Amino acid sequence: ENLQKNISYQNLVAMFTFDRVDFEKNISLSAKKKVILESKWKVVKIGKVCETSSGGTPLSGTPEYYENANVLWVNSGEVRQGVIIHSQNKITELGLKKSSAKIFPKDTVLLAMYGATAGQVGILAVEASTNQAVCGILPNPNISPQYLFNFLKTQYENILAMRSGVARLNLSQDIVKNIKIPLPPKDIQQKIVTEIEKLEKQEQNAIQEVERQWESITENFIGLKQQKVLLGNIAQFKNGLNYNRKSLGEEITIVGVGDFKNDFTPNVQNLEKVQIEGELSKNYELKQKDILVVRSNGSARLVGRFLYICKLKDKTSFSGFTIRIRVNSKDVDSKFLCHYLKTDIVRDKLTKDSKGSNIKSLNQGLLSSVKIPLPTISEQKKIVSEIEKIEIKIAALKKEISTIPAQKEAILKKYLE
Repeated sequence: ENLQKNISYQNLVAMFTFDRVDFEKNISLSAKKKVILESKWKVVKIGKVCETSSGGTPLSGTPEYYENANVLWVNSGEVRQGVIIHSQNKITELGLKKSSAKIFPKDTVLLAMYGATAGQVGILAVEASTNQAVCGILPNPNISPQYLFNFLKTQYENILAMRSGVARLNLSQDIVKNIKIPLPPKDIQQKIVTEIEKLEKQEQNAIQEVERQWESITENFIGLKQQKVLLGNIAQFKNGLNYNRKSLGEEITIVGVGDFKNDFTPNVQNLEKVQIEGELSKNYELKQKDILVVRSNGSARLVGRFLYICKLKDKTSFSGFTIRIRVNSKDVDSKFLCHYLKTDIVRDKLTKDSKGSNIKSLNQGLLSSVKIPLPTISEQKKIVSEIEKIEIKIAALKKEISTIPAQKEAILKKYLE
């Protein structure tokens, strides 16, 4: 009995994250919090106060379908934009007449119903149509669409829990109609919307500032006029270690593609332990100041990402999908080199072919041909110092951004509980 409060039962599906482009197979050991509001206002079902309708797919083969278009067609993946003002697709009036697509007016709240995007909420800033995987919710005059949009965003986990199905869990219009919402007076709804919009403006400003700070990192390299040297002349390369799950040799720590993310250096606490055949050769052992790059991956967007090895906790190697770069020149600061390699200047040259398409694999020859501007060591260290100051600013901004969802939830609680 004394342990009951410390133990909970969770569905495994609730411990996975499906809101990223690439599924990384991470299991969260912390249960996702369900936001439950005990409201002082009347609680109603969406179906009682809103009209709901699914979109449709325009007939394929209609030549006018994407040409001279004047109506957006929003798919379920685009719902996660939030406020929707554009789409990759459009439908002509002619295409609409030959299809079951429905035009939703501005301020329609959208809820994705199927697959990985289920539970995502958006709101139309323009007139648009949607595909059949999206439910359009049109509130009656007593409900602010912006209030409904912001409230439903806090109910993501609760909405996911309502899914049904055998082969695949999905939402349906009937389920959407049964979602419960507090219904405060219109003036209270507007206060909620105003305060949340203020927070979102703050969030957007912080996001834009992060982008400006990233750009300023690249600016540290653009003005360098020193003669460039080939990467192959200042560093050695080593393809990563191949192993399999049946190996029964030495246990080591491994840096894999999943550890790259957008970080400058990996979190050593999160690195995976694996067993290899026999013992780890010194040739495959990572050292501080090594640089890793993703050599190949099913996702082209991960190829060409670089990672700096700052510190290591245990004996560590690197996976066969990566290449190690080890500086062998006293004239090169490895941190400076990694910062330069991480810029779009290098990435675009490495990962785009002559037609601009993404390349899905790199090799040592391609890396060797990268040209590196090489100021003096003291100048390199000065640039690294300036970049580290920028990274501190970026970290502070990201921390500010991460607190916004909790602040939005606090606003809802203040007015609704």
